[in-house]
Amino acid sequence: MPTRALPALLLLLLLGGCDRRCTAHHPNGVLRSAGKQTLVGGAKTGEWTYWHRDGEIRERGRYRDGRRTGVWSQFHRNGQIHSRGERSWNGETGAAERGGEWVFWYQNGVVESRGRFERGLREGPWSFWTDTGEPRPAASGTYVAGERAR
Repeated sequence: MPTRALPALLLLLLLGGCDRRCTAHHPNGVLRSAGKQTLVGGAKTGEWTYWHRDGEIRERGRYRDGRRTGVWSQFHRNGQIHSRGERSWNGETGAAERGGEWVFWYQNGVVESRGRFERGLREGPWSFWTDTGEPRPAASGTYVAGERAR
């Protein structure tokens, strides 16, 4: 490494890393996304937020090394929460898959379903309800590898 590049590298390390704040806008000028990217490699990192074209929040969560990780929340266009749960990277599929407990809501705020995911597929007991809160026994039950057990 050339000796004159060493002071710049040391300065970056002393300042706490190589992150920069990034934003993007929809064609209508409304904010589309906001978060951080690493200067080296450009990977998304930390908390990111995405918005619908009308300015309502669409989703929010964290990235590590450019991959979705941890709790992610998605929202309906009316601002009501749509879903919340954890994502983790699966190197085999190359995707940040749903894992653990997830909850989904209707636009009116009533819980639509609740259960667990393993490797992106429903697994174990799942409960489903109508948009008025009535149980949906035809959909509820035990799931194995994404399919309802009969």
